[in-house]
Amino acid sequence: VDDFRKLVNKALARRDPNVSYRIGARSHAWSQGTEVFGSIGRIEEERDYKLIDLDALLRRPENRRSWIFPDFAADVFRRRLSYAGLHKAEPDTSQSSEGEKLLNRVFGSGLDPKERAIAYAGTNPSRAIKVDTSWPSEVKSFLLELAKTDPLSARLGEAWFLQKETDADFRIDDFIRRPWDGSPAQWWKKERIEHALFHIAGRRAQRIVWTGSSNIIELSGSNILIFISLCQHIWSSYLKVSEDKEDDQLPSIDDEIQALGILQASSHWVRKINEGTGNSGDRSRFVRWLAEYISASLNKDRALSYPGHNGFSISVADLETKPRVKATLEELSDYGNLIEGPHTTKEKDRKIRLKWYLNPIFCPHFRIPYKRLKEPMYVSAKEVEKWFEAARVGARTAQLGALFEWEAGATTRRSSLRF
Repeated sequence: VDDFRKLVNKALARRDPNVSYRIGARSHAWSQGTEVFGSIGRIEEERDYKLIDLDALLRRPENRRSWIFPDFAADVFRRRLSYAGLHKAEPDTSQSSEGEKLLNRVFGSGLDPKERAIAYAGTNPSRAIKVDTSWPSEVKSFLLELAKTDPLSARLGEAWFLQKETDADFRIDDFIRRPWDGSPAQWWKKERIEHALFHIAGRRAQRIVWTGSSNIIELSGSNILIFISLCQHIWSSYLKVSEDKEDDQLPSIDDEIQALGILQASSHWVRKINEGTGNSGDRSRFVRWLAEYISASLNKDRALSYPGHNGFSISVADLETKPRVKATLEELSDYGNLIEGPHTTKEKDRKIRLKWYLNPIFCPHFRIPYKRLKEPMYVSAKEVEKWFEAARVGARTAQLGALFEWEAGATTRRSSLRF
């Protein structure tokens, strides 16, 4: 492998004006080895080659309007349908807008948060909320009655009371007017909707469901292979129950079938972690451990005070003090198990930070929210090192090392006995 890489580097180092190369590689595959075959020289970025990071190009930026992945995915979807004979191009329609229309036609817009909460709450919506016996009777009766028609608002009201009950200006009359649903609290509410739905589903022992074209796009994590996989699993679920398998008409797939296909795709990608190269066992164990840790952290936050704690952030300076932690996080990011990005800190020290989240495709399998709407957990590199120990990252390597040492010692002992 090293010699092959050196030969590729030699071709790049020649900078032949008559030849143009396009080389595709994963991040972890390209970042190592710049030696040139038959030479002591090395290739240099910008001088011998230009690096284009497709992950960075397709990743969602802060401003959603500049996110190019949805148009890319919609165009791929349109082409696949055309190839299958399920769609004919419409005249005077751009390819991206046509693809977007097809996505919405097949998958729809999905359930809105209120509908999802009602579905989770089922026939006993009062269990969607928890009221303490010490609370004022007016608050308890109001929330329990509200839960019958709007369990999401009732759950947000529970969190609002827990956050505001000790404020000097708290008034029960104001509370009953549902300030959390008003425009002054629109951002407070938006940041906590997914967290509240997570709690409602958990209290009612229901699985979190995602449906609709926008959720499918976002669960793809800006990875076109994951997007195609989601579509394939949903389509497969549809074919198992469809009575019109031979129909060449484009279907509209209902939410229940979509939810099943998305869950199957998610579980498939969780299993695929172990199929990768490198330290796949370590990566799989850490992903599972981190998912359980996030779930427990979100579950115990009854007041919904930390809705962004489905990810974590470390300062770059701190990360440099723990090379093993840095290398492991880089590998997890290179293989797409974690999504890494710069983090604009709100701390007074203004230190440069990086943040990590689980790849969104894993979240349906682990029943945790994937949306990133608030500040992630601020942790130290030392804390993450302890996470690795808890997840047994490196345990297999340590066991093999101990085994090799024992075998080497046994060989030495046998040799001593012979002579």
